[in-house]
Amino acid sequence: MPAANAKEVAALDELLYQLIELRWRAKHPESSKLPNNFRKAYELRINTIAKGSATPLLERRRSTPEDPTLFPASSDEFTEDYRQAVEELEEILRLASEHGPLPDSVYALPLPAIRNLGSTLRDDEKLQVGHGKVNDWSTKPTYTTSAREYILEQLGKPQFKHVTYSGLVRSTNVSNGTFNFVDVASRVSATATYGHGFELDIDGQNEQTWAWVEVKGQVEFTNKSKSHVFISVDSIRTDQLTAEYNRLQDRLKEIGELQPGWLDGEEGDGFTQGQLENAHAVVKAAVNAGKLPKTVVPSVDGAIVFSWVSGNQHFSVEVEPKGGFYFHKSNTISMNAIDQDVKTLTKHPSDLITEWVERIVE
Repeated sequence: MPAANAKEVAALDELLYQLIELRWRAKHPESSKLPNNFRKAYELRINTIAKGSATPLLERRRSTPEDPTLFPASSDEFTEDYRQAVEELEEILRLASEHGPLPDSVYALPLPAIRNLGSTLRDDEKLQVGHGKVNDWSTKPTYTTSAREYILEQLGKPQFKHVTYSGLVRSTNVSNGTFNFVDVASRVSATATYGHGFELDIDGQNEQTWAWVEVKGQVEFTNKSKSHVFISVDSIRTDQLTAEYNRLQDRLKEIGELQPGWLDGEEGDGFTQGQLENAHAVVKAAVNAGKLPKTVVPSVDGAIVFSWVSGNQHFSVEVEPKGGFYFHKSNTISMNAIDQDVKTLTKHPSDLITEWVERIVE
C-alpha cells in the first residue's frame, strides 16, 4: 500500500467516528457530553493489507481501557453503530459521485473530517468503502477527485433549515436589536432579532441579560461555521432568570459577609475572596446548564455547598477554602454514592462544572 494512502485510512477513521457520534447524540438528546472513552471505543486498527492497489482491512478496537471516573462508559452499542455509519458513508459517497443532493448528516459533520477524505487522490484514482467482506467492489460507490470537489463546493453554499433552538442568552446588541445564545442540544451558536413581543431585561451598561430563550424559525448557515442566523422567526419564548439568579447571588453575598465563629460564636470558618469567585463560577455554570441548584449553604468547616435534588437523586458541589472542588452524587434509595475531589480547575473551570452539572443533575 502506498505510504500516502495511510492518510486516507486516518481520514476514514475520523469520518466514521464523526458519523457514529452524530448517531449517538441523536439517540441521547438529553446528553450534551459524550461518555468517557467514547472515542477510544470506536478506534480502528489496520488488521490486514489485502490484495489490491491499496486495500487495508480495518477492525474496531474490542476493549475499552479502564479509566475510573465520575462518569462510567455506556454499554456496548458499538458494532451496530459502526455498521450503520459505514452504510451511511457509502450513501454519502454515492450521492457525491452522482452530484446529487447531499443528506443532512453531511452538513453536521466537521468540515476537516470531510475535506481530508480523498485529499491524496489523483485524477485516475478512486476510493471505496465497505462493511464486512466485500466480494464485488463494483457494487460499491466510487469517490473520485470530481466527487470530492462537488461535495466541498456544496458545503460552501448557504444552507437553510427550520429549527427549534433553546439556551441561555450570552450577549445582546442593542444597536441592531439582536441577541446571541448557544443551543443546549446541538451547541450551535445562534443569533436572532427582537420581535414578536419579545423583551429582555438588559443591563444597559454591559448589554448583558440572564434569560433562557426558545426560538423557532428558519436559520441560514454553512458547514464552515457553527454559527446559525435566524432569517425568519415563528416564535420566541423566554423565561427571565434574573430573579432566581439574583437570589443565588444574594445568598453568596450573605455567605461572603459571614465572619469566623458565625455559627455559635466559636464554630464556623470564614470564606476567602477566591473561594467566593469559584462559587460564582458554579452559579454561572448552573445557569448555562439550565439547572439551578436548589440550595446553597455554608458549612462549618469553611466550604460553600451547592445542592441539586431530583427524586431520589442528590448531587452536590462543595467549593473548598483552598480553591478545590468536591463533587458528590448519591441515590437515597439504593444508597449508592460517588465522590470525587478536584484540587484545581485552572483551565475553563466554568466549562468543567457545566459538564458535570449537565451530566449528573437529571
